[in-house]
Amino acid sequence: MPESEQQEMYKGTIQFRARIKGNGLSFPELTFSPNEVGVEKVEIASQNGNEITSVVHVTAVPTEEAGRAIASKVNTTALDRLSFLYNIAIENGEITDSQFTSLNPPPGHHLRAGHATMTATGGVVNAVRGFSADRIKADLEQESPISEQYFGLFRSARLSESPVEEFIHLYNLLLMLIGDLQKPVDDFIMREVPTTQLGPSGNPKAKAGETETIYTRLRNELGHHRKGVNLNTTKADMAKCVGDLATLTKKAIELYHKKED
Repeated sequence: MPESEQQEMYKGTIQFRARIKGNGLSFPELTFSPNEVGVEKVEIASQNGNEITSVVHVTAVPTEEAGRAIASKVNTTALDRLSFLYNIAIENGEITDSQFTSLNPPPGHHLRAGHATMTATGGVVNAVRGFSADRIKADLEQESPISEQYFGLFRSARLSESPVEEFIHLYNLLLMLIGDLQKPVDDFIMREVPTTQLGPSGNPKAKAGETETIYTRLRNELGHHRKGVNLNTTKADMAKCVGDLATLTKKAIELYHKKED
């Protein structure tokens, strides 16, 4: 094909910033390979523990838009993994800058304009756990487990606007994983944490001796009319329990993963 008819291709760098909500995660700058066609490498760091910055290096993409799309996909996968593995809330990554260079520029034209810069400020961090670059690199380069299909849902739940919303989101994820029935969910919870508070079912149609965990009770108190329930108390109890429910949901993802058809 004559040089003039070759499709113009680009290489470039796309920078991201993602805030961490609540407890933080810190690690020094490292470089990892995402094993994604069109991506050379990713540089990532969380120096202060309350935000993750990354630079995705793309190669041979047909357009700037395609380059930013593949970079966003790779960056999102990394954030989903970190959120799940370290049980923290990480916001979506925002593109802060991008630069592209043509691999076969026409005469007199070599550099494509950069993408408009977006800025984001760091949030307040309750506690920060620090890890080595080698540990994070190994996490990000490990072969994708089947359960990774649920990592994004877990991160979405952890990003809920309120503890009540997060509680309901996490419980629904448990139902999705374990079979959409409350009894198997409670059975799983009691196997994992036998000391979980267990009491008589509040369902007026429940059989004699039927029980439910505190998590199921709170979920039903919010979702169904139950006599004598103070919803303000229910919501306060959800806020107290949501951290433990997140840990249980994380365990369920590890144990109850299913391959999609």
